[in-house]
Amino acid sequence: MATAKVKIAARLRPRLTGEAQDDAVRVCHSEPAECSNTSNNGNASRSSSDGSFTGIAVANPHDASQVFRFPFTSCYDADATQAAIFEADVRPLVDVAWGGVTVTIFAYGVTSSGKTHTMQGTPADPGVIPRVVKALFAKSASPTLPGTTERAEIAVSYIEIYKDDVYDLLVTRENAPKLPVRENGAGTVFVAGLTSAPIESVEAFERVYATATARRSVGVTLLNRASSRSHAVLTLTMHVTTTTGNGGQTVREGKLNLVDLAGSENNKLTGNDPSRMAESSAINKSLSVLGQVVHALNTGASHIPYRNAKLTRILQDALGGSSVGLLICNLAPSAKFRGDTLNTLNFAVRTKNIENRPVVNER
Repeated sequence: MATAKVKIAARLRPRLTGEAQDDAVRVCHSEPAECSNTSNNGNASRSSSDGSFTGIAVANPHDASQVFRFPFTSCYDADATQAAIFEADVRPLVDVAWGGVTVTIFAYGVTSSGKTHTMQGTPADPGVIPRVVKALFAKSASPTLPGTTERAEIAVSYIEIYKDDVYDLLVTRENAPKLPVRENGAGTVFVAGLTSAPIESVEAFERVYATATARRSVGVTLLNRASSRSHAVLTLTMHVTTTTGNGGQTVREGKLNLVDLAGSENNKLTGNDPSRMAESSAINKSLSVLGQVVHALNTGASHIPYRNAKLTRILQDALGGSSVGLLICNLAPSAKFRGDTLNTLNFAVRTKNIENRPVVNER
């Protein structure tokens, strides 16, 4: 396959009760007047030939007459549905993974920006993960190519990275040791001793997923009553055997890594107690290393610091490796978060320049 850059989708969450009604962060859809008085923000500003702009506009916190513009082809305002995001940006990647490629989808953003809602959702309004699983089983019921039969084996693994230690969420915490991250002779990074559970239906996945998600580390902060205190990586592995009319067979192995990153935190806003501050420090450190990896890839550095955090080590294949990537930037609308929002958007601009070299795993 040809090289593929990491795609960016930006999503602005709805205002919460009590949040100020300001226009600090806006979604623009090719409307010049909507994002007037703009100023360049390094490589983060661009307009089309007719002067229109599609992307995210953020008011300069130091000069209200200026607006920073961040151009992304996929932008979702507060009214966007989970279904719209899935159909436009995620479903095409399900097809890619089914074809034998590793796909990684990240949810990234400041704490309380809606990452977990985007990835998990609710039973009434499911997010990326349950929709992906439903799409996979729908594909397994109908062959991709006419005149062929397909047999799919789907398995799930689920980890959390808590204070830079890796735990298996498919086993109880009492029985869950810290798992080592290793690399095999082929250069593939893996988590040693990780459970991989076969799943045969959407309902079977839902049972496993609900139990495992309940084990994830969460805590109360001033910004979020159920703040994720860890990074979570759910991996779906598909072995798809295709049989042609003359009896020939091919086997493709695809993977979908679905990543709910813990949010960067400003302890002045979260009101964290000492134990929460220790968690916050670990979260911020791993996200800082993620930023360092992205910067090193963008500048062509001879050394990429993947090994400086378990998070970047595990996600190494998605950052300059053989995976197809989608970064969903979750944005909070309030001026209170504007500095963090700008950091998120600048990270996204750097990330979209990363080139991966996807490989089809077929035999």
